[in-house]
Amino acid sequence: MQPVGATQTRLVRPTPQVGAVFEELAMRKTRQRLRQLGRRAVASGRKVQTNLGELVAAAFDTVGNEVKDVAKLLASRELGRAAHARIVLVQ
Repeated sequence: MQPVGATQTRLVRPTPQVGAVFEELAMRKTRQRLRQLGRRAVASGRKVQTNLGELVAAAFDTVGNEVKDVAKLLASRELGRAAHARIVLVQ
């Protein structure tokens, strides 16, 4: 219990930008999807083979119909590491 008249200070973190939160959420969902595919492959005893079309479809499922966001997600380093290949998009 605090004495009467004492004030309590609370540390407040600055709120991140909306785009950064959206990007992080999209990356988290994509990593989760790739982890699920990996677990499924381990359970069946074989490697996961995904093609570029499946990655693009998963990115659209994760991000929505925003082409720029999908391109940013596919070109990210984390997805490149997970796929063991660098994806370069050209418009």
